[in-house]
Amino acid sequence: MVSSNDSDSGSKCSSLEASEHLRKAYLMREVADYTGSLVQLSAANISAESDSEAGLVLLAVKAAQAMAHNDSEALRQAVDSLDSKTKEIKAKASIPTMLVFRAMCELGRARLVTGDTELAGQSFRIALGLAQDEYGKNSLEMIYPSLCLAIYHESQGSNLLALALARDAVDLLRERSKQVNDPSLLLAGLIVINSSSFKERRFQKSLAASDELLSMGAKYSLPLASCERLQQAAVVKMLSLAQLDRLQEAKDQGEILVEAMEKVQGKYSAHLLEPLCQLATVYERIGSRDKASKCLDQALVVVSHIVEDTPFANSADSSLHDDKAAAMPFKEYQVLNRLSETYFLQGKFVDALKLYPSSMRARYTTYVASSTNMIDMLSKRLAEFSEEHQRKQQK
Repeated sequence: MVSSNDSDSGSKCSSLEASEHLRKAYLMREVADYTGSLVQLSAANISAESDSEAGLVLLAVKAAQAMAHNDSEALRQAVDSLDSKTKEIKAKASIPTMLVFRAMCELGRARLVTGDTELAGQSFRIALGLAQDEYGKNSLEMIYPSLCLAIYHESQGSNLLALALARDAVDLLRERSKQVNDPSLLLAGLIVINSSSFKERRFQKSLAASDELLSMGAKYSLPLASCERLQQAAVVKMLSLAQLDRLQEAKDQGEILVEAMEKVQGKYSAHLLEPLCQLATVYERIGSRDKASKCLDQALVVVSHIVEDTPFANSADSSLHDDKAAAMPFKEYQVLNRLSETYFLQGKFVDALKLYPSSMRARYTTYVASSTNMIDMLSKRLAEFSEEHQRKQQK
């Protein structure tokens, strides 16, 4: 027979375990590990029918995963469920509460991944406006809507605005750290600051954000090799170091990232394309052209695998890190061109010459297509002119 104290202890332990699963789920969601996030939410016994914050997050994560897997039916169901729950929560609340703001923001994030940017931005702005009007600009209620609006603006290319919103939210988080026990909020803010700072050429800021992001990943056991946003932070760190002329550190960072990804994803994973090309750039700058050419060789194989896996005829809805699969011929052209130049600088003129015609394939194909159209039109016009001239002579 279980005593009352034992029962309370077991309940408390179970509650602590559930909280830890939720913490990990929220962190995984921010670094785009949607499968891992769903596993953690399931371990915490979170149901999609729940009107809790965790239930809302579950639906938003399901929407993101469905989008990643091109599952339009699952995506529609998740967004519709979030829309319905948001309306119910708003209807029950006499005044806007933290749960209301969370519901509006999760619905906005789900709509953002579907490409419905106008409605997503509207949800974030309304939530932020209500939070400020009801609780003030330094309230805890302002944090999540501010972060979501920052994510939105960063996705739309408004990097300065995204940077300002994310910075304010992170500053508020740090000030109120004793009242907020959700590291995923800080993670989300740092991801925006990292990306937006780099795009605005604020390399010291992007480097600092990268370091903190990677440190948080290690602290909360988020594996670099399987977390897309942490990989992006590592690439930004490498590029920021290179821009600051800290080339040896940039090389070390790039090698660590590529090695970690290769161990988990394989040598020719599609996700390795950008890290390999960027590491090749660093190698070229420090004069290690042999290593640069090896990176580019590997990147070229990655491109060929992407082309094999995603035929161009069926590529309209396929994407890889926001790059349409249909753009892979141009990616191939870029890698080939860089590889031929690297061989040339190494004095490998025969290898460079072999690659050069291939590197011009995309441009040549476009040129030939345009020229053929022009020749066909000119030939047709010339034939019509000849017929007209003959008729005039006969008269």
